[in-house]
Amino acid sequence: MGFSVLKTREEAINFLDPNPTKPSKDSSPYTEDAATQADTSLEKSVTDEGLEDQVIALMLRYVNLVFSFYPLIAIGTTLKAPITAASIDTSLVTPARSMFPSVHKSDIGEVFELNAAAIAMVNKKVASFWSLERGLSALPNASFLSIVASFDSIFAEIIYFFLKLYPQRFSNQSTEIAVSRVIELGSVDALIDSIIKDELFELMRGSHDEQTDFVKDKLDVDIKTDWPRYGDFIELFERRNLIAHGEKLYTARYASKLTVYKKITNAGIVGSEIQITSKYLRQSSDILLEYGVLLIFSLWRKHLKSSEESSFDWVNIISTKAISENRNLASTRILSYIIKIKSSRFKDQSRKMATVNLANGLFRLNKKDEAEKVLADTDWSAVSLDYSICIAAIRNDISRVVELMEPAVKSGSMNSDNFREWPAFDALRDNADFLEQYQNLFGEPLTPIDFPKQESLENSPFLADQSEEPTELADGSPA
Repeated sequence: MGFSVLKTREEAINFLDPNPTKPSKDSSPYTEDAATQADTSLEKSVTDEGLEDQVIALMLRYVNLVFSFYPLIAIGTTLKAPITAASIDTSLVTPARSMFPSVHKSDIGEVFELNAAAIAMVNKKVASFWSLERGLSALPNASFLSIVASFDSIFAEIIYFFLKLYPQRFSNQSTEIAVSRVIELGSVDALIDSIIKDELFELMRGSHDEQTDFVKDKLDVDIKTDWPRYGDFIELFERRNLIAHGEKLYTARYASKLTVYKKITNAGIVGSEIQITSKYLRQSSDILLEYGVLLIFSLWRKHLKSSEESSFDWVNIISTKAISENRNLASTRILSYIIKIKSSRFKDQSRKMATVNLANGLFRLNKKDEAEKVLADTDWSAVSLDYSICIAAIRNDISRVVELMEPAVKSGSMNSDNFREWPAFDALRDNADFLEQYQNLFGEPLTPIDFPKQESLENSPFLADQSEEPTELADGSPA
């Protein structure tokens, strides 16, 4: 709700600090070295710290990785035009104006008189410009490959962590192991660790569909059945495979995969050019954010039952952060999933927090009717003031917010940072009545430094993609 359980665990690790832990230089088991050597840093992280803290750190590392994709996408897909224009102006137009006479001007350009020596210089500048153009044109595909590779690396780490929790599963397996290997590794624990890494090495060489089956068979979490966007998830990797193998056009194999996983027939795309748009990249990142959070959440509930209650709290915190990062669609999908869960471990306070956060995300997606229905399905008659004021805020009920601010602060339910940071109040921070009441209560302006307003690149209107629209297909249509 902009609010969650931020008063616990060092204010939720400073509201998802990008570096909650100090992982080793290579903390993923899926590298050439890690596939053949024991990764002692990971082994220590599982055994030396509390398991709950460790899974929290893993979840935070995952979501902060995905959050880093969005500015990367903005840079890789929106700066081509301004950089190209600046390059032409600084390397060609400006020098030409200072060195050569202009013989003609029009709305579309300017013509200069060049001598023979100048032509060679201009040709060199033009060649440099085209080199820059080719590099910028490659950025969307490069960004996509980087995003998928980053996901694969941390996915292996997630699976490693949960496989390490239950080494006793090997007690019923019959595997031939050379005595020399046992002696070399020195202990049963080291042997089990080595076997797990061998499993991971083979797993990560397979398809993502095979990896999903592995998670179901070994860790008892059924992603295919429980997650409605599994087809979109698989599509990302099928498109990645095309790009990684140098394909320029969509293939019959790709189209057949869409038929299998997305239950659609789209043979008409075969032979058309592969597209990696900024919208597709952002939607892909949303899919990966939802997938990873729900995967870790489900594995946590399944295999760390003593701290299951915390799993709901942390999904709340992460969803709050996603809303503050303007990833409203991914956040509402995650929250919609957990709210449907019937569990005594999902405490009433946490469920109400998730409900308000979900309503906030829906309001921000302009789904007012859905948001109001979500709120109407919950009894708010006996809640504390922080709930009431946040509900008023997301409804944009300014007078009610201003009315509740003083009693909420005096009762200790709210403090100055809550009004500054919680995304429930994002739409109110330009409202004169809200700002005046804040100043009256805390004796300082809401924003002590008057920063000039500047729209962030990733949140600008021409990058907006916050609609209930699944990942684009090859022909640009929604799934």
